[in-house]
Amino acid sequence: MPEMGYLRLWVGVLAVFALTVFSLEVYLRHKGCTPQIYDSKVLWSFHRSDVYSENGKKRIVIAGASRALLDIVPSVLQDSFPEYKVKMLAIDGSPAYETVKSLCEDPDFDGVILWSALSPTVFPAGDEYKYNKTPEYNRYYNYQSRHTEMLDKYINCLIDVQLGSRLVLLSKSASLKNLFSKKPKQPYIAMNLDRSISAYYKTRMTEKERQKLKDYRIHIEQGRSHKLDYQRFADFAENELS
Repeated sequence: MPEMGYLRLWVGVLAVFALTVFSLEVYLRHKGCTPQIYDSKVLWSFHRSDVYSENGKKRIVIAGASRALLDIVPSVLQDSFPEYKVKMLAIDGSPAYETVKSLCEDPDFDGVILWSALSPTVFPAGDEYKYNKTPEYNRYYNYQSRHTEMLDKYINCLIDVQLGSRLVLLSKSASLKNLFSKKPKQPYIAMNLDRSISAYYKTRMTEKERQKLKDYRIHIEQGRSHKLDYQRFADFAENELS
């Protein structure tokens, strides 16, 4: 092996690595792939911790499920009400009762809650929501907020989110299938840094795929009972609101 100092060797290795990363990033972007970020209990908890007034600026907190995530654009709301700071706490597929209850019972919260809800979800969700993540997210926040290691998790989460929003290589698009595919498969929804979700139904889905998704959503909704159970609501009101 030719004489070469370790420093030059490491510089050479890093240069090759950087060139490889840069080439793959450019190649994937040229094929139409875009960076992606993913929701998590830590990311949600970070936004949950920022619902308190700061320097006289109160918060507008958006609570709900996919309708809120897709249909409410925090930046537009922010521009309309510059005296507030808007926070997105909606969780996909999960009624927001526990989040709203937690905020209402929080003595330090003095903001405004914008709650997107169907009538059956104004009290704890029933068995029709088998994958309701809201209680789990709130429990995670309540537990971690009392422990000092949460700061470390927030920092790591923010680094991941910032890098994920900028590098395709850190997303699911950086797969071998997409590397060798003429038309890479892109998810039709994408989470933004403010936790809102943008949808690209027409640009990233074929008409057949859109119809299949529509049929699936109709099937799912028909399997749920959205009828308001008045006795259940009355029992809830008597036990929880009295």
